[in-house]
Amino acid sequence: MPIAYNTRALTRIWVLKSTLIKSMTYMLFLQKVGKPA
Repeated sequence: MPIAYNTRALTRIWVLKSTLIKSMTYMLFLQKVGKPA
C-alpha cells in the first residue's frame, strides 16, 4: 500500500473519530444542562 493512501485513510478515520467524540460530548453537555437534545 502506498504511504500517501495510508496517511489519507488514517486522517479520514481520525477526523471521523474526533467528530463522533465531539458530538457525543456535546450531547452529554446538553443533557447535563437540561436542554432538549
